[in-house]
Amino acid sequence: MKEKSLSRKIKDLYEMIGETNPRSVPSSHHIQIPDPEPIYQSDICPEDIGKVKEEDYDWDVMCSQKNETFHSKYNQVLFIYPKVHYANWDYYIAHIGPCSWVQSQNMKKNFLVSSRHDGFFPVFVETSKGRQLEIKRHVLCWRCYSEFGLSQRNYMGGDRFDFNRFYQEETHYSFLHRPLVDISDFHTIGTSDNDYAVNWYKLSRAIKENRGWQCERCHWKATTEEEKRYIEVHHRDKNPMNCNPSNLEVLCSRCHDKEHPNRPHKGDSQPR
Repeated sequence: MKEKSLSRKIKDLYEMIGETNPRSVPSSHHIQIPDPEPIYQSDICPEDIGKVKEEDYDWDVMCSQKNETFHSKYNQVLFIYPKVHYANWDYYIAHIGPCSWVQSQNMKKNFLVSSRHDGFFPVFVETSKGRQLEIKRHVLCWRCYSEFGLSQRNYMGGDRFDFNRFYQEETHYSFLHRPLVDISDFHTIGTSDNDYAVNWYKLSRAIKENRGWQCERCHWKATTEEEKRYIEVHHRDKNPMNCNPSNLEVLCSRCHDKEHPNRPHKGDSQPR
């Protein structure tokens, strides 16, 4: 018996969930790429990787922001997916935002939320022996791919979608540009590095003020407002979401340029 094409399998899947006339299906003419490797951490149960606390996100807010991808109250990128699947399904589908199909569903009842970004999510698989918790590789919902314009951003759809790349790019953008959903969950800025800020601008300025507007490597110190433009905050581990004060280093533009050689060199115009 001839094996079904990817397009046919995905159509069958949508028919199983009540979507009888999907408008488009990802093409299967591309060269196959290797499956991604699932994330495993020895000190964390596999089912708990990427687990998000319920108080860290708001279903109503996530559903109402139809043009926004899913984020927690702390601007962490989130994925959602149906909590129950059936053993005979060939594909498991995840969503990056409230696409038109997600909006027609009961999200609170039927979906799980995760910040895991390798494309593997824990789901309850319905079998003849009952429900079993398994970690399954997911593909991106074709509606999400289409409605959030991912083709224009050079992403591939379906089983070729790069969850990790999307997570990294959206994390960086959302942390720098998106407002917080609920700023009441954050402490206000104080005079210590141990306090937390409402957004990156306020946090970085507080860190620079607390450390005297001085580069922690070459010890160049800014004394005027013009010079302060050349004092920046660097994430030691290159992760913009890790804003623990111990991960933040105050650098002048010249020293910061050395950490990011491919960016425009602001330090070239820095006063000596």
